[in-house]
Amino acid sequence: VNTNRCFELEAEVLVARVLREKLWSKEIELEHLQSELASSVRLHDILKSENQRTQESLSFLTHKVKDLELE
Repeated sequence: VNTNRCFELEAEVLVARVLREKLWSKEIELEHLQSELASSVRLHDILKSENQRTQESLSFLTHKVKDLELE
């Protein structure tokens, strides 16, 4: 009976270890995904600002061309 209980405890310890390692792996994966998301959000903000700047430049140049055509 003690031998069976010993094997059961060893099995429980192994299962607990595997589950801890799996959880740790998922935590690392989550941190990696959060980092990728943060980078994507920063890139989106940069592209949005660049797009706005380009649109403003285009608008300015369009008005400039119209002014030159009127002269």
